[in-house]
Amino acid sequence: MTGVQTCALPILLPRLVSGPATVPVQTAVTTEEAPLPGATDPALERSKAELALQSYLMLRARLELANAMRWGEVEMNEVAYMATEGDRLFGQRQFTLAAERYSAALQGLEQLESERGMRLAAALESGSLALDANESEVAIQHFETALAIEPGNEPAQTGLRRAQARTEVLRLMAVGYQAEQSDDYAAAQTALRTAVQLDQAYTPATDALQRVTQEIIERAFRDAMSRALAALDKGNLTAADTALDEAAGLKPNEAVVRDTQQQLQLARRQNKLSRLRRQAVEKSRDEDWRAVAGLYLNVIAITPNAGFAREGLARAQDRLRLHQQLDYYLDNPTRVYSDQPLASAEQLVKSAGQPPASETRLIGKIERLRQLVATARTPLPVTLYSDGLTSVTIYRVGRLGEIGRASCRERV
Repeated sequence: MTGVQTCALPILLPRLVSGPATVPVQTAVTTEEAPLPGATDPALERSKAELALQSYLMLRARLELANAMRWGEVEMNEVAYMATEGDRLFGQRQFTLAAERYSAALQGLEQLESERGMRLAAALESGSLALDANESEVAIQHFETALAIEPGNEPAQTGLRRAQARTEVLRLMAVGYQAEQSDDYAAAQTALRTAVQLDQAYTPATDALQRVTQEIIERAFRDAMSRALAALDKGNLTAADTALDEAAGLKPNEAVVRDTQQQLQLARRQNKLSRLRRQAVEKSRDEDWRAVAGLYLNVIAITPNAGFAREGLARAQDRLRLHQQLDYYLDNPTRVYSDQPLASAEQLVKSAGQPPASETRLIGKIERLRQLVATARTPLPVTLYSDGLTSVTIYRVGRLGEIGRASCRERV
């Protein structure tokens, strides 16, 4: 008869799963010379169970490091129960059944690991849906799950920040709406701007801010245009220009802005024309015809068809020319003592006529030339004395020859 020897050998199976720890199991080791025909080899089955357990424990350790207890808690607990059953069967030396339990637990972990990407996508989608429904707490849970699956996932981080801010965003929107209803658009804009800063992707907040901001712009625009038109009506072009610039900054493409700008330009041009015309009149009083001509030329450069400027320029040029002609003789009076210049001077006096009493300088010049012409036309008695030996010839009188004394009347 084959002898059988048994002994008690304590074996501690490594466990990294949640659940009851594996306790030492008294295993009866039977040494047989050879297994019976058709029977399984206990040592081989035991080795299979131990290999299955080792694979299970390694994968479980990896998943626990990947936070699987947070995103696959149910599955992790289920496979832990299977592994515990395997431990129990292993302790009862039912190695084949233990290997089956360990293998089933391993397959459960492999399935869980393969679903990691799908679970990440599902968590992100569920978080987004909850966020869209303003269920911030639910959204936070889903995004935290996504971050447990993949730490550093950018969409999950963004979604979590938005979910954490949603309660405050909704409160600020309520404050903004209340302020808007109270016609306090500045306070509404402040509240809504803060809400948008907390969550720039929250469309209701951005839409509300845009609506309130547009109303503020519209009101400011209407106020600026009202001030611009009022100032324009009063002729206060500086104030009109300032208000119109403000309106153009708010709505640069508005037709009413362009139209009012044209009115302002027209008013400025009219003011400039009026100022030039007043200056021309003042210079006319001073008989500064050169300055008058220059001022009217400036008017014509602005408005070529300005009739008053063309008439004023013609008059100024005539007066300037007349003064120059008078000055020609008055600056060198001896010219009129020749026949042709004298005749020209007489004609100039006649053509000058009688200027307005306001042109005192012109009147004075005409009178001085008239007197100069009269003097040149008046013969004066002249007595000549000679030694009787010298031949005397007088211009415009003739040859007198040798005389002692002679008298004549001549213009001198």
